[in-house]
Amino acid sequence: MQRGSSTAANIPATPKELWKTNIQKPTPIEAGPIAADQALSSHFNGPVTAPTIAGGRLFVAVPEHHRIEARDEKTGAPSWSFTAGGRIDTPPTIYGGLCLFGCRDGRAYALDAATGDLLWRFKAAPYDRRMASHNQLESTWPLFGSLSVVDGVAMASAGRHPETNGGIHVYGLEPATGKQLWKRTIHHDREPGKLGGKIPDEGITTRRYGYNANTVLNELFISDGKLAGITGLILEPKTGEIANRPWPKKIQGKPQGLPEHPMDFYLDLGFRPPYRNQQLENYGGPGADHGSWLFRLKKPKLEVHGELIAFNKERVAVTKVAGIEWGMWDLTQEEIPGPGDKGRQNSSHPPTWQVSKNQFKGMDVTAVLLAGDKLAIGLSTQRTASNPSVGEIRIYSAKDATPLGQLNLDSRIIHAGLVAAHGRLYASCEDGSVRCLGE
Repeated sequence: MQRGSSTAANIPATPKELWKTNIQKPTPIEAGPIAADQALSSHFNGPVTAPTIAGGRLFVAVPEHHRIEARDEKTGAPSWSFTAGGRIDTPPTIYGGLCLFGCRDGRAYALDAATGDLLWRFKAAPYDRRMASHNQLESTWPLFGSLSVVDGVAMASAGRHPETNGGIHVYGLEPATGKQLWKRTIHHDREPGKLGGKIPDEGITTRRYGYNANTVLNELFISDGKLAGITGLILEPKTGEIANRPWPKKIQGKPQGLPEHPMDFYLDLGFRPPYRNQQLENYGGPGADHGSWLFRLKKPKLEVHGELIAFNKERVAVTKVAGIEWGMWDLTQEEIPGPGDKGRQNSSHPPTWQVSKNQFKGMDVTAVLLAGDKLAIGLSTQRTASNPSVGEIRIYSAKDATPLGQLNLDSRIIHAGLVAAHGRLYASCEDGSVRCLGE
């Protein structure tokens, strides 16, 4: 299955809680200064991840306890549990009856999605070496939890940055067996390359080849169905070949042009300093650091940036962009000129509609989900040491922002913690629970 922040599945306009399953009780702040520091940090995204729904089951990772938990989708009853060798920081991927995930122990895992039995384990780290990170030991070359499967190839990347510990080791794996199909190491040799020259086979990188190792960040791979990319790097899933386009020749007296991007859409951390890999400090998964993502769509042309982004073929919803709390851009084939860039919509171009921050009465937007003709927004109060954080779900018409329904929760919704499947909403909360919401 493909996991994202939009779905064609419809959701109820006025949801109510159908069931709640408690998966992992959070460590109380009163347990000590380390627990308090972790609980109040923006890097900590709760004791459970967002869920993945497939095959009649709900799957979540329990990062701090190294577990994958499966629950019955209709009742929340436990199905099975599996403990890995390190943190699992993002939800598992369900593909062909397999539960696939990466682990901070430097390995990729495949379980039987029905039983939780281990089918294979692949060491993506070049060798076993551990380091301390956020009060636990993990591999020097950790993996993110969610593995992307593109064109029948599971893509796993181990490492932190091309300029540390020998670089980032990227693999294409056969999902059913864990067999290595290809490997590419992304590093920087600091030697200049010829303008317009062929990209060397061993991942040697220079700006002239269309990407710069210093701006590559190890993240979850995203795909447009043809290519797969992370910030600063695009690969062919079948072969592992670099698909970044060369930089165009500079014309004297004019600014250096940018290389054409081969993907139909892409995300990158375009608003973070290129010299700093913030994922070094972030085991909560993409977004837990609350950085700003740059989203580009080629047809029709659209360029926006924000913290949480959900899109489908008709519209794009973005939170915390251009001084507003969130806004919605409708996608049309008509090119709408934007300032300084004719024919492109961007953050400076007014959205179709928007909701200002003051309408949320001091609550943060922690989740956004496009589901059918509706938009679900997860709101949460700020964490403090003295007051418990609570959550709220609001349902809007995706077309014109008409408020449709609202449901209050007794716990904060984790970052990107809303999903929808089979006419129901599911929310992962900071108290370690997952709630099923329906009619």
